[in-house]
Amino acid sequence: MKRQSGVYAVLIAVLCVAGSALGSAQKTITQKNVRKDIATITAINKATRVVTLKNAEGRVEEIVAGPEVQRFDELHVGDKVTFSYQESLVYQIRKPGQAPSASAATNSSNIVRSTGPRPGGTVTERQTKTVTVEAIDKKEARISVRTAEGHGIIAIVDDKGNLNGIKVGDKVDITYTEALMITVENAR
Repeated sequence: MKRQSGVYAVLIAVLCVAGSALGSAQKTITQKNVRKDIATITAINKATRVVTLKNAEGRVEEIVAGPEVQRFDELHVGDKVTFSYQESLVYQIRKPGQAPSASAATNSSNIVRSTGPRPGGTVTERQTKTVTVEAIDKKEARISVRTAEGHGIIAIVDDKGNLNGIKVGDKVDITYTEALMITVENAR
């Protein structure tokens, strides 16, 4: 699940591609991105638990199936594996002095295993961070924010209109969720 380089990449993404509604104080915004990939198992090393996959474009990747993959022995060469990867961002602008949302310090991970006839499951990770707007340069379409831990981020905003209504001192609560759903269709 560590496909993203962390919350900092999320913060930049939120600030760079947020819709014009971002400028509306108190409004909660949600954005989603879903990707799907289907690969075929081309090899399985049972001793090392390494599964080799090849997708439709011919890209080959080896994945280690850790102990959390409880139905490993049900995988076979030729099985089709579907990976559905979903990212969602939920964010809200707060005025200085307003209390953060109840989930502003929440981080969690969850694994749900498939109980059906085929192996599969869903892994979900969720992080919530609060950043403070430190500077806005509308002419250059740049925004500077700082995390509660003191890390500063400067981002170029794709649409200058996204900066409308944002002021220095505004707090932005960002909840970033990513989920990876995996299903296996047996070749037999």
